Amino acid sequence: GTALLSAEIDRDATYVLRWDGGVRNNPSSCAGAGYCILHAESGAEVRSGYEYLGMGGTARTSNEAEYIALCLGLEGARRAGVRKLNLEGDSELVVRQIEGTYACKSKRLRPLRRRAMGLLQGGGADGAGTVPFDIWGIR
Repeated sequence: GTALLSAEIDRDATYVLRWDGGVRNNPSSCAGAGYCILHAESGAEVRSGYEYLGMGGTARTSNEAEYIALCLGLEGARRAGVRKLNLEGDSELVVRQIEGTYACKSKRLRPLRRRAMGLLQGGGADGAGTVPFDIWGIR
């Protein structure tokens, strides 16, 4: 995704990752995903990014857009050097699937959930192992 801002990261500080995905209709080939990373104490935005999804191509569901936004945010946090995160998303389905409360039954969502879980557990987008995020909360 396109990174919009990059500030100095304090590796000992806690940050908040907020993400959102959306589609014009559900499903739709007009979709987007975005995220922002905030310093938990000051609220200062340290990084954000977005990606257009499926413009004129593959139709995406709102849940796919939500997962893609989460993955973009986790990749952005990883690149920025963030280690401690609170996760905040407005998709109950994605949040509950990530925390393990809901099963992921959709064939379309399973690869996206695996990607998100791999990023959370220390696997980079390129498959290289890194330090897992220290997750302080998800809602």
